[in-house]
Amino acid sequence: MDTKIVKTFLCVAELGNFTKAAEKLGYVQSTVTVQVQQLEQELGYPLFDRIGKKVALTSFGKEFLPFAYEMLHIMQKATSLGTSPSQIRGTLRIGALETLLDSNMPLILSSYKWQYPLVDIELKMGRTIDLLELLKQNQLDMLYVCEDINADPELYCCYKRREQLIFITSPEHELAKQKNVSLREIFEHTLIVTEQSGIVYKRLKNLAIREGMKLHHSFIVDSSVAIIRMVTKNLGIAFLPEYSVINQIQDGQLAKINVDMPPQTYYSQILYHTSKWVAPFAEGLVDIIRTSFPEK
Repeated sequence: MDTKIVKTFLCVAELGNFTKAAEKLGYVQSTVTVQVQQLEQELGYPLFDRIGKKVALTSFGKEFLPFAYEMLHIMQKATSLGTSPSQIRGTLRIGALETLLDSNMPLILSSYKWQYPLVDIELKMGRTIDLLELLKQNQLDMLYVCEDINADPELYCCYKRREQLIFITSPEHELAKQKNVSLREIFEHTLIVTEQSGIVYKRLKNLAIREGMKLHHSFIVDSSVAIIRMVTKNLGIAFLPEYSVINQIQDGQLAKINVDMPPQTYYSQILYHTSKWVAPFAEGLVDIIRTSFPEK
């Protein structure tokens, strides 16, 4: 079975359109049509339903899809035997949260580009809900996000690391030096909160509900970097991932508030679409993340 034809099948399956697949692969549309027909003849069953301009996988096509990805993956590994990572070319499209992009990714990307200098990296920052949609639309190859454990059957989690959410403030704030602060005291002060669709805000809201209080806040800011800057200026208290502020805490720019509450745990994760072929140079990035920030 010709791997070029398998590649064409996967491209049509991902884009749902013969014309777009031809444009992406640099073929004329008739070439794509002929290659898919050759594959269907070789397999002995139809792979696509063609209704007008719409193209959808048949039940056989859906069953063949994971095998096609596996075949391409094996061939890619076989052809890259003896090839140094420094010689591998490709493009890796990564979606990441701002907190991870600002705190973890510089170290990760520095190591990655040293090993894979010819791989182009496209970074997309955004909300988890938006990035997940882009991943499912095949506009991203992988996600590096923080969430509860993934339960979406369309997505595969290949890495997860337990993270903590903490309350922070300026060292000059009256709660900074207290040994045991109640949640009620926290919610009586000015809060600088993240955008309201994310897991961090939801966790904060649940903590307020648990105390029988409403979540009052003076600032809603959709940038964690801006929130950190505002907190250092003593404009209020924030609730953020510990990894995103650990350096500022160690440098004395921020203070972690000792709050009497259950640990607020969630996970940084790398997610792929289950139907997506994962290139070896993408696996290389996962290996670097695992080494830099071991799973726990």
